[in-house]
Amino acid sequence: MSILRSAILRFMTIIGMTLVFGIAVSNAQRDEDHTCTLGSLEGPYGFMSTGTLIAVGPIANVGVIALDGEGNLSQHLTNSRNGVIMPVDVTGTYTVNPNCTGSWTISNGNTADFVIVAGGREVMFIRTVPGTVITGILRKQSLEHKDGR
Repeated sequence: MSILRSAILRFMTIIGMTLVFGIAVSNAQRDEDHTCTLGSLEGPYGFMSTGTLIAVGPIANVGVIALDGEGNLSQHLTNSRNGVIMPVDVTGTYTVNPNCTGSWTISNGNTADFVIVAGGREVMFIRTVPGTVITGILRKQSLEHKDGR
């Protein structure tokens, strides 16, 4: 019985170690998948943002932002600024950090900090211009890859 018990104990130890090692490798691979680059943001995103311009009043935006995966962006949006509606077209640049945070600067002087979530399908942002309290969300318009898959 002692030989059988010893064999079972070794077998259980091997299975336990295999499971622990497998989970550790799986978690490490998931952590690697969370590393972001400029290419993590590519293609068109629909977006909306709301908030307040302190000296003006409420503000809301809805539109499309296109990111090229190389740090350049363009936006076409409809803006409501204290009830005055106007179309806006701007360009800009963006940066992405490995921890999936980043920032952009728009040609009209607006800046924002953001975090990439859901594997790049969504981006949450906050404008970083003094006198603004504006947040928003970008959502990927298409999940297709560049190569058509």
